[in-house]
Amino acid sequence: MNDFATLNGTIVGASIVLRWSLAHLSEVNGKTVVSNTVQRSPTGVEQWVTLATSTGADFAGATYTDLVPAEGDFQYRLVLIVGIAPHTVTLHSNIISANFVTAVTLTGSVSGSVVSLDWGGAGNAVGYVGEVESATVERSADAGVTYFPVRTLSGRLASAYSESLSQPGTYLYRVKVSFENPETPDAIGRDQVLTSNVVSLTVS
Repeated sequence: MNDFATLNGTIVGASIVLRWSLAHLSEVNGKTVVSNTVQRSPTGVEQWVTLATSTGADFAGATYTDLVPAEGDFQYRLVLIVGIAPHTVTLHSNIISANFVTAVTLTGSVSGSVVSLDWGGAGNAVGYVGEVESATVERSADAGVTYFPVRTLSGRLASAYSESLSQPGTYLYRVKVSFENPETPDAIGRDQVLTSNVVSLTVS
Protein backbone atom coordinates (compact mmCIF):
# COMPACT_ATOMS: atom_id res chain seq x y z
CA MET A 1 0.00 0.00 0.00
CA ASN A 2 1.56 3.30 -1.04
CA ASP A 3 -1.41 5.63 -1.48
CA PHE A 4 -0.92 7.14 1.97
CA ALA A 5 1.65 9.62 0.60
CA THR A 6 2.61 11.40 -2.59
CA LEU A 7 6.33 12.11 -2.70
CA ASN A 8 7.63 14.80 -5.07
CA GLY A 9 10.98 16.47 -5.62
CA THR A 10 12.67 19.41 -7.28
CA ILE A 11 16.28 20.43 -7.85
CA VAL A 12 17.53 23.59 -6.14
CA GLY A 13 21.21 24.24 -6.85
CA ALA A 14 23.14 21.16 -5.75
CA SER A 15 20.27 19.90 -3.61
CA ILE A 16 17.12 17.88 -4.09
CA VAL A 17 14.12 19.18 -2.16
CA LEU A 18 11.55 16.52 -1.27
CA ARG A 19 7.94 17.35 -0.41
CA TRP A 20 5.02 15.16 0.51
CA SER A 21 1.63 15.04 2.18
CA LEU A 22 0.09 12.14 4.05
CA ALA A 23 -3.42 10.84 3.41
CA HIS A 24 -5.73 7.86 3.92
CA LEU A 25 -4.22 6.98 7.30
CA SER A 26 -7.68 6.50 8.79
CA GLU A 27 -7.66 3.08 7.16
CA VAL A 28 -4.54 2.07 9.07
CA ASN A 29 -4.86 1.73 12.86
CA GLY A 30 -6.61 5.02 13.41
CA LYS A 31 -3.90 7.14 11.68
CA THR A 32 -1.55 7.17 14.69
CA VAL A 33 1.89 8.04 13.30
CA VAL A 34 4.78 6.41 15.15
CA SER A 35 7.60 7.59 12.89
CA ASN A 36 8.27 8.93 9.41
CA THR A 37 11.61 8.32 7.67
CA VAL A 38 13.20 9.70 4.48
CA GLN A 39 15.47 7.23 2.69
CA ARG A 40 17.83 7.35 -0.32
CA SER A 41 19.30 4.56 -2.42
CA PRO A 42 21.27 4.26 -5.66
CA THR A 43 18.77 3.71 -8.47
CA GLY A 44 18.11 0.04 -9.09
CA VAL A 45 19.90 -1.04 -5.91
CA GLU A 46 18.10 -1.86 -2.67
CA GLN A 47 20.60 -0.12 -0.39
CA TRP A 48 18.40 2.35 1.44
CA VAL A 49 20.13 4.85 3.70
CA THR A 50 18.13 6.78 6.28
CA LEU A 51 18.50 10.54 5.82
CA ALA A 52 16.11 11.76 8.51
CA THR A 53 13.57 10.35 10.94
CA SER A 54 10.84 12.09 12.88
CA THR A 55 8.71 10.54 15.60
CA GLY A 56 5.04 11.32 15.81
CA ALA A 57 2.88 13.16 13.32
CA ASP A 58 4.95 16.38 13.26
CA PHE A 59 6.81 15.12 10.19
CA ALA A 60 3.62 14.65 8.22
CA GLY A 61 3.18 16.93 5.23
CA ALA A 62 6.76 18.12 5.58
CA THR A 63 9.76 18.81 3.39
CA TYR A 64 13.35 17.58 3.40
CA THR A 65 16.42 18.90 1.53
CA ASP A 66 19.09 16.42 0.52
CA LEU A 67 22.59 17.62 -0.36
CA VAL A 68 23.45 15.00 -2.96
CA PRO A 69 26.80 13.42 -1.96
CA ALA A 70 28.06 12.71 -5.50
CA GLU A 71 27.06 12.41 -9.12
CA GLY A 72 24.88 9.51 -10.11
CA ASP A 73 21.39 8.04 -10.09
CA PHE A 74 19.42 8.14 -6.86
CA GLN A 75 15.96 7.18 -5.69
CA TYR A 76 14.00 8.36 -2.66
CA ARG A 77 11.11 7.05 -0.59
CA LEU A 78 9.28 7.56 2.70
CA VAL A 79 8.88 4.85 5.31
CA LEU A 80 5.99 5.40 7.70
CA ILE A 81 5.23 3.36 10.80
CA VAL A 82 1.64 3.74 12.02
CA GLY A 83 -0.43 2.16 14.74
CA ILE A 84 -0.12 1.63 18.47
CA ALA A 85 2.75 -0.56 19.69
CA PRO A 86 2.97 -3.49 19.52
CA HIS A 87 0.39 -3.41 16.73
CA THR A 88 2.14 -1.32 14.08
CA VAL A 89 2.29 -1.37 10.29
CA THR A 90 5.16 -0.23 8.06
CA LEU A 91 4.17 1.59 4.86
CA HIS A 92 6.28 2.80 1.93
CA SER A 93 5.55 5.75 -0.32
CA ASN A 94 6.04 5.92 -4.07
CA ILE A 95 9.68 5.99 -5.18
CA ILE A 96 11.02 8.99 -7.11
CA SER A 97 14.27 8.90 -9.06
CA ALA A 98 16.92 11.49 -9.86
CA ASN A 99 20.03 11.36 -12.05
CA PHE A 100 21.89 14.32 -10.62
CA VAL A 101 24.37 15.95 -13.02
CA THR A 102 26.07 19.37 -12.86
CA ALA A 103 28.78 19.05 -15.50
CA VAL A 104 29.95 17.01 -18.48
CA THR A 105 33.57 15.86 -18.57
CA LEU A 106 35.12 15.42 -22.01
CA THR A 107 38.19 13.25 -22.62
CA GLY A 108 40.05 12.69 -25.88
CA SER A 109 42.90 10.85 -27.57
CA VAL A 110 44.71 10.81 -30.92
CA SER A 111 45.81 7.80 -32.97
CA GLY A 112 47.52 8.87 -36.16
CA SER A 113 45.06 11.25 -37.81
CA VAL A 114 42.01 9.97 -35.91
CA VAL A 115 40.67 11.99 -32.99
CA SER A 116 38.48 10.12 -30.47
CA LEU A 117 36.26 11.88 -27.93
CA ASP A 118 34.25 10.50 -25.02
CA TRP A 119 31.98 12.17 -22.49
CA GLY A 120 29.88 9.24 -21.27
CA GLY A 121 32.35 6.96 -19.53
CA ALA A 122 32.40 6.21 -15.83
CA GLY A 123 32.71 9.46 -13.93
CA ASN A 124 32.09 11.61 -16.99
CA ALA A 125 28.49 12.44 -16.13
CA VAL A 126 28.60 14.75 -13.12
CA GLY A 127 25.06 15.72 -12.17
CA TYR A 128 21.81 16.28 -14.07
CA VAL A 129 18.35 14.82 -13.82
CA GLY A 130 17.02 13.65 -17.14
CA GLU A 131 18.04 11.90 -20.34
CA VAL A 132 20.42 13.04 -23.08
CA GLU A 133 18.42 14.54 -25.93
CA SER A 134 21.39 15.44 -28.13
CA ALA A 135 25.08 16.29 -28.04
CA THR A 136 26.90 18.73 -30.34
CA VAL A 137 30.65 18.35 -30.81
CA GLU A 138 32.47 21.63 -31.51
CA ARG A 139 36.02 22.10 -32.82
CA SER A 140 38.38 25.07 -32.87
CA ALA A 141 41.49 25.39 -35.03
CA ASP A 142 42.43 28.88 -33.82
CA ALA A 143 43.20 28.27 -30.14
CA GLY A 144 39.60 28.74 -29.05
CA VAL A 145 38.84 32.05 -30.74
CA THR A 146 36.05 30.43 -32.76
CA TYR A 147 34.31 27.06 -32.42
CA PHE A 148 32.44 25.33 -35.21
CA PRO A 149 29.92 22.48 -34.78
CA VAL A 150 31.21 19.35 -36.47
CA ARG A 151 28.52 16.82 -35.53
CA THR A 152 25.26 16.64 -33.61
CA LEU A 153 24.38 13.25 -32.14
CA SER A 154 20.86 12.40 -31.01
CA GLY A 155 19.61 10.16 -28.24
CA ARG A 156 20.71 9.22 -24.77
CA LEU A 157 23.53 7.04 -26.15
CA ALA A 158 25.20 10.10 -27.67
CA SER A 159 28.39 9.93 -25.65
CA ALA A 160 31.31 9.38 -28.06
CA TYR A 161 32.60 10.68 -31.39
CA SER A 162 35.62 10.18 -33.63
CA GLU A 163 36.85 11.80 -36.83
CA SER A 164 39.85 11.73 -39.14
CA LEU A 165 41.63 15.04 -39.79
CA SER A 166 43.68 15.57 -42.93
CA GLN A 167 45.48 18.69 -41.70
CA PRO A 168 48.13 18.39 -38.95
CA GLY A 169 47.85 20.80 -36.06
CA THR A 170 46.47 21.37 -32.59
CA TYR A 171 42.70 21.36 -32.23
CA LEU A 172 40.45 22.23 -29.32
CA TYR A 173 37.23 20.31 -28.73
CA ARG A 174 34.22 20.75 -26.51
CA VAL A 175 30.74 19.21 -26.43
CA LYS A 176 27.36 20.71 -25.58
CA VAL A 177 24.96 18.14 -24.15
CA SER A 178 21.24 18.79 -24.09
CA PHE A 179 19.35 16.96 -21.33
CA GLU A 180 15.58 16.68 -21.38
CA ASN A 181 13.39 16.40 -18.35
CA PRO A 182 12.02 12.85 -18.06
CA GLU A 183 8.29 12.66 -18.61
CA THR A 184 7.72 9.94 -16.04
CA PRO A 185 5.79 11.25 -13.02
CA ASP A 186 8.23 9.84 -10.49
CA ALA A 187 11.39 11.44 -11.91
CA ILE A 188 12.94 14.73 -10.81
CA GLY A 189 14.39 16.97 -13.48
CA ARG A 190 14.49 20.02 -15.71
CA ASP A 191 15.64 20.73 -19.25
CA GLN A 192 19.24 21.90 -19.43
CA VAL A 193 22.21 22.33 -21.79
CA LEU A 194 25.67 21.75 -20.34
CA THR A 195 28.98 22.66 -21.99
CA SER A 196 31.93 20.40 -21.26
CA ASN A 197 35.50 21.28 -20.50
CA VAL A 198 37.85 21.88 -23.44
CA VAL A 199 40.40 19.26 -24.53
CA SER A 200 43.45 20.02 -26.69
CA LEU A 201 44.56 17.35 -29.18
CA THR A 202 47.50 17.49 -31.58
CA VAL A 203 47.38 15.68 -34.93
CA SER A 204 50.73 15.08 -36.60
